[in-house]
Amino acid sequence: MDDIAALDIERFRSLFNHLLNAECRLELRDQHGTPYTDIKVNEDEPEPKQVIDWASVCYKTRRMSSQEGQSVWATSLVLGPEEKVFWLKLIVDKPFTKISAADEARLKLILVDVSHRLAEDYSNLTALAGMSKELGTRYEEINMVYALDDVWRNSHSYQEQEAYEKILSNSLDYMAVDRIALIIPDSDLCLHYTLQDGYEDTEEVLSCLKKAILPLITTVDNTLVLNRDELSETIEQEANIPYKIIVTGIADLNQNVSGIVVFLNRMQRPHYTNTDRRLCELLAREISKIFQSKRDPVTGLMNRKSFETKLDTLVKNPVSDTYHSLIYFDIDRFQIVNDNWGHAEGDRLLKQVAALIRSKLGKKVVMSRLGGDEFGIILENMPGVKAEAIAEQLRRGIQELYFVSHDQVFAVSCSFGVAEIDPDISDMIDVLSAADVACHLVKEKGKNAVRLYQPTDTELVAHHDQMYWASRIKSSLDENQFVIFGQAITPLTDAHGAPSHFEILVRLYDEHGKMISPGLFIPAAERYNLMPLLDRWVLNETLRVLRTENNQEDDKKVSVSINVSGQSLCDDSFLKYVTSTIARSEIDPARICLEITETSAVGNLDQALKFIETLRDMGCLFALDDFGSGMSSFGYLKHLPVDYLKIDGIFIKNIINDPVDKMMVKSIHFVAEAMGLKTIAEFVENEDILNAVKELGVNYGQGYGIDVPSSFTEKLIGLREKVTG
Repeated sequence: MDDIAALDIERFRSLFNHLLNAECRLELRDQHGTPYTDIKVNEDEPEPKQVIDWASVCYKTRRMSSQEGQSVWATSLVLGPEEKVFWLKLIVDKPFTKISAADEARLKLILVDVSHRLAEDYSNLTALAGMSKELGTRYEEINMVYALDDVWRNSHSYQEQEAYEKILSNSLDYMAVDRIALIIPDSDLCLHYTLQDGYEDTEEVLSCLKKAILPLITTVDNTLVLNRDELSETIEQEANIPYKIIVTGIADLNQNVSGIVVFLNRMQRPHYTNTDRRLCELLAREISKIFQSKRDPVTGLMNRKSFETKLDTLVKNPVSDTYHSLIYFDIDRFQIVNDNWGHAEGDRLLKQVAALIRSKLGKKVVMSRLGGDEFGIILENMPGVKAEAIAEQLRRGIQELYFVSHDQVFAVSCSFGVAEIDPDISDMIDVLSAADVACHLVKEKGKNAVRLYQPTDTELVAHHDQMYWASRIKSSLDENQFVIFGQAITPLTDAHGAPSHFEILVRLYDEHGKMISPGLFIPAAERYNLMPLLDRWVLNETLRVLRTENNQEDDKKVSVSINVSGQSLCDDSFLKYVTSTIARSEIDPARICLEITETSAVGNLDQALKFIETLRDMGCLFALDDFGSGMSSFGYLKHLPVDYLKIDGIFIKNIINDPVDKMMVKSIHFVAEAMGLKTIAEFVENEDILNAVKELGVNYGQGYGIDVPSSFTEKLIGLREKVTG
């Protein structure tokens, strides 16, 4: 209607005035004679009686005369894509000079042309109005998209409910609706925002949305639009919602409906449009993205990132005399389920454990699957002792859970660690680490128990330190932060001559460039079975440096001793790794001497023999380290095909003042000589010890009195410069 009224008919009147030499007027009417233009008959004059038979005019232009003596020509005017027919009338109210047939024919053609131009004008006006409206809508949608996307991009900084609150409150600025509601039952979320206050039925409406409307949304693609008005009859479940509503589902990670987002307008408001529907669906998609990004895909619990955000907020916003607690637990022997029945069954067990804990603690508890079979629970306003008691209740409840798979029963149990969050704690990592340490100690002591972390518990503190170093070792290996040192092993016939053999030692520097004592990280590597990884790295790095820095003639090439831990000795894959790595390196195996301790060799005799014999066949040499303080020493020596005996430094360092130590060294060297083996004295710390072991006939010496350990690369560079200089 507005677009038709906006047609500028008046601009053509002067044309017809000129053609007919008389005052003319143009009118636009529908098929029933109702005028649509703003050119009106004088209000003081009665409306002319309509005598034109419009139906007979059809799609032609013809001349008609009324009883009042008017001369009238009319032509059809087809407007809009729906092709509605209107009529354009040319009216001459007063008599005028008679028009010839040719001029009248010309007049009719001009009137038809004017009707076509008006039809084009109408199409253009309609298109422009539509484009303007569409651009306005798109502008609002784009603004809304940017606003929602801004919340999404920064959602990691928010707790989940805070993210929803931001996205809903921001959306009200771009949506012409009275109220917005978000309901996610499993998260116990029921949020409501309005543009103005004064609604007294909020609780009633939200309750009805949850109980009556939510069940109607069966898929996330299902959007319900109820464009009712004040006279509409409501079905029973809608009786308490006297509003026009749009409802769209919130999708979980499996694309199932986890909740709904709802627009509500008063009954007297206009009906919702397709744009309103699109915006509601857009809002639901953005909320779904946040919902999914904060959840674990297997259990549906809060994921680790969201959990740590919550924990970090508690730690960084302490309240005086307020204590919280963290429970950390994992499923004992969980790998058995994955290995025997597959990961799908493992996931099913994770879901069952998560569901059991949620049923005991309620939906509001902050709980997360932290990774693998590990879970975390935050108990706000609860000190550690009470949290320990709750953890014990959970442990007993899980112990009653029997997991059945493939007609087999798996008895489920969990190990729990509890850490208190007191106001003095400043770092979230400290809390996680403390609970993790307590949990690990439970597992090492037999599993299926609860332990509260106490800073005064020396056992826990020591365990904590080793766990830290275990983690540090892994990261340092990944980032290639270890370095290798070399310490010369020198023939005692020429103790101060140019060294040609070095023992390889592994070292680590901290972030300040200070060397970390191996006594800190080696025990942790041994405890957490990381020595095979460390041994692999040392072997690789040693061979790399030899290839790079020591390419002289054969008689000037350096040989090395590389330590092999007891863990690596028992690892069949390590033996395969060593043989293939040496073969690929193109380093002469005779330049590599592998050192194994007497204790590990005797304690794993079969594996040690296989290891030694395989690598000796390749050409490698072997030394038996720390000899003399081991399990049986001489009794097993004849069964181990080694080339060197390294006499334990405990006998060497006191050789000057202790005659028993001196006799032990003499005896070891005597037996070794009888078996055709060479001896190496460790801990040669000064000139006196050096002279003493020389007198006893020991073949080689090693210690600070001969050479101080330093970068192996620099030692080789120094040797090369000596040779070339």
